[in-house]
Amino acid sequence: MNRDLTIKKKIANRGELLNSLEILTDSAFKANRDSIAMFIKYKLKDADLSKELGSATRKKAIQLLRSIDLELDVHPKSIDEVYSYAFSMPESKLMRWIKKPSTMKSLAEFYEFETIEDFYVDIEDCQDKAEVMYFLNPFTDLVEPDLPAIVSPDKIVKYLDKYVIAQDEAKKNVATMLYRHIRRLHYSKYGEDNISNLGSFIIGPIGSGKTYIIRKATEYAGIPYVEIDATDYSASGYVGSEVELIPYEIISIVGDIDKAKYSVVFIDEIDKKRRSNTKTDISGGMVQQSLLKLIEGKTILLPHEEGMEFSTEQMLFFLGGSFSEMKMYASNPIGIGKDIRSKDQRSYDSVSMQDLEKFGMIPEILRRAPVLSVLKKLTEDNLVDILKHSIDSPLNEIRKEYRFEGVRLVFADDAVRHIAKKAYSMNLGATALNGICYETMKEIDYILPRIKKNINYIKITEDVCSSPIGYAQKLLNKC
Repeated sequence: MNRDLTIKKKIANRGELLNSLEILTDSAFKANRDSIAMFIKYKLKDADLSKELGSATRKKAIQLLRSIDLELDVHPKSIDEVYSYAFSMPESKLMRWIKKPSTMKSLAEFYEFETIEDFYVDIEDCQDKAEVMYFLNPFTDLVEPDLPAIVSPDKIVKYLDKYVIAQDEAKKNVATMLYRHIRRLHYSKYGEDNISNLGSFIIGPIGSGKTYIIRKATEYAGIPYVEIDATDYSASGYVGSEVELIPYEIISIVGDIDKAKYSVVFIDEIDKKRRSNTKTDISGGMVQQSLLKLIEGKTILLPHEEGMEFSTEQMLFFLGGSFSEMKMYASNPIGIGKDIRSKDQRSYDSVSMQDLEKFGMIPEILRRAPVLSVLKKLTEDNLVDILKHSIDSPLNEIRKEYRFEGVRLVFADDAVRHIAKKAYSMNLGATALNGICYETMKEIDYILPRIKKNINYIKITEDVCSSPIGYAQKLLNKC
């Protein structure tokens, strides 16, 4: 039995309800427990269940009524109170609470619905917490329809796992930061005080997934996302774009000034703006000082726009870079006998916030972004897993394109390993994969329009990767 049978068909009489209860399976009874409880409570009222229901159904109905708390969880005096109470619950608990008979009875009276059934029909259309919150408070500015729904960190990580291989700790950190960011947005709508916003550093080798993790996480959470390249900016009055113009870029990319105010901003290549010891430090420390005005979460006056203000208070900032020029140290437990590791032995595992300060990050920025996520260099096996298992694998994209042409394209395991090994040797991480795949397929792509009428299956092996021109000629000869 589905929800349509219990609610949307609007069971109007006792006989129809009783017949419906009798034919329910145990699983259907359990799945529709809230709907059934409402009708038992408010349509059967004080009916003698022993006379009107069969023994098995009567037992289930009695157990159901006993298992559901029929006392109100909240006796609201204002919309704000309802909203605050509902917001404090996790999404799964809220979705159960809002459909409890006692809750519906109380809120139906509070919101002046004619019947509890009318209230239920409306609340049934709410699919998640954000929609419930808006339903509970459509009359004030406490809830914005476009505010992203609160998503638990584990759900974000589960989504990221489909795209991002390895980097488990970084995925967890980014997911938690996003969860706290959205929670803070909702809280600020009814809380007396705003919760301070903290940013995060995310560092790691080229091609390890810094940008990709944040981009995919914000995509899932439904938060506006903006990438800023720190190397494009200089201190005010010097060659290059002024940092003060970054809000314009954010607003332009998001396309909505209100949404831009709670966007997630990733400032990449921040390591290229390290503080130096020169007196005129226009490329490093001065740029960091200018960025600090944004990251601190203040209301700023937009330049060239008289009287126009823009608040960064509700924005989340990630600061990233490879920090490849930083010397990594391996220390013994008592802190002496330090040895600089060779280039091939460098590890990001031991990087701390103190290391970032020594490298050239100003203390003020480190205090505003005290969370550090460190990504490791991807191994050859990691690159193989990306090619095989990531949804965004370049091999998947190529296969889709060939399928569109009517050709089934298969990559043998030795070909995948060959591509991964070549990418690893380039020391560019996952960013090298697309280029290598293009070079592998370039010759076949060139002749594909001529051969696709006669060939509907192509298998790429290690030999093909090593000699794509020769394999393309063989395909031509078959035609």
